[in-house]
Amino acid sequence: MIWCDVLGLERIGPQEEFLELGGDSVAAIRIIGLTEEMAGAELSIQLLLETRTVAGMAERLERILAGERP
Repeated sequence: MIWCDVLGLERIGPQEEFLELGGDSVAAIRIIGLTEEMAGAELSIQLLLETRTVAGMAERLERILAGERP
């Protein structure tokens, strides 16, 4: 999982918040970059900061990939 690899954690729950997990700007850039590669979509760090959790980011990413406006 991207978040675990970047943050150096073994497990992350879907509702755990990025900043509470020790996330910082460098980690955010890495997470977004790796997610862009995997999803084949252009994303912004704002996506991560707005959604704050794996579940929130996944939900928003599904809508983006379906062609919905953010």
